[in-house]
Amino acid sequence: MHMHRIVRLRLLPVVAVALAAATLLPAAGSAAVNGSKWTVAPPVPAPPEATNSVLEDVSVAAPDDVWAVGAWWSSAKHPLAAHWDGQAWAVVPPPELAQPTYLTGVDAVGPGDVWAVGSGESQPGGPVPDRAVLLHFDATAWQVAPAPAAAAGSATDLNDIDMRTSDDGWAVGHTVAAGLPSQPLILRWQAGKWSSSPVPVVDGAELTSVSARTADDAWAAGTQRDVAGAAAVLLHWDGVSWSRVSVSAPAGSVLDSVAVTSANDVWAGGTTCRLTCVPLVLHRAVTGWMAAAAAGGTEVTEVVPLSSTDVWTLGFSRAQIGAEADHVEHWDGRRFVVDTTGIGSAPSAGPQGEIASATPLAGAAGDPVSGALWAVGWTAAPERVPHAIYRN
Repeated sequence: MHMHRIVRLRLLPVVAVALAAATLLPAAGSAAVNGSKWTVAPPVPAPPEATNSVLEDVSVAAPDDVWAVGAWWSSAKHPLAAHWDGQAWAVVPPPELAQPTYLTGVDAVGPGDVWAVGSGESQPGGPVPDRAVLLHFDATAWQVAPAPAAAAGSATDLNDIDMRTSDDGWAVGHTVAAGLPSQPLILRWQAGKWSSSPVPVVDGAELTSVSARTADDAWAAGTQRDVAGAAAVLLHWDGVSWSRVSVSAPAGSVLDSVAVTSANDVWAGGTTCRLTCVPLVLHRAVTGWMAAAAAGGTEVTEVVPLSSTDVWTLGFSRAQIGAEADHVEHWDGRRFVVDTTGIGSAPSAGPQGEIASATPLAGAAGDPVSGALWAVGWTAAPERVPHAIYRN
């Protein structure tokens, strides 16, 4: 659960000019973990009329039960959802809604119980603002689930979803009322319906990731933006209310992902941008929140902990504007090490600095039982096409 929303054209700040190309090289000691390596999955089919298509998130129930969502577009955006059965992708078309729609988060509770979230985009000059989209797959087809009513004139967007059980889940994003700064938006699924959950006021905030361990232990992560720049936002649910948690993150920090495995084991990832952008990884252990040193890269779009000593960060490395490459690191309980096994070489920009190739990972997920890992995004050269890698 993640966010690197180039579908929404949320590019990194312009000040994040070229990182040294050395950041794309494996750190000392880089090696395959347990002898496995990453494999590039067959491409997800897109409609013939699509000029671009991307994957934004993935959910792994088992090695042969994987869902990925995103969008395809020509003149307008359309939702994209596909299922991997261990051999091939099958596109399972979501319903076309009144507004151009893209999907940004997915979570499968079981084979016939899958949820996806996203947003319907406002039309330029149109009367309808962005609207949160909630979809449910019941083993037969996708159906639209009603979202809580938004205040008149307000826009709502959803970025991520985590279904703890069939009867309890969370979705996060942001809401914007006319003339006011954005505020965190958190929805909860209980008793067969979605309802708004009261959250602290955080002007300029957008939540991009949510992770729930128990009914009284859930975390949401995102970013607050104002005239001073960007600041990391972490919220915690204790079973009664959401509260903001203070973390020591540098100014200019963005949080894309949060993942909780136990009461004293929580991870968050993103990036910190000043003159350049560097990965940001935060870890909450018994002693509290601390920064964990990444081995390289530019941005962590997803943290996937399979256990306390088996944690993966996935995202991208940027050599220069428009040249992004898959970047994966593994935590063995002591340090992060770059894992390049099976991942292609870094792309480069064209002679005039134009985009020649970009392969960022936008979302990732794992199955702790089997150890299967998947990461999805797109390849741009310059048209975008879906990109997925997996490791069983």
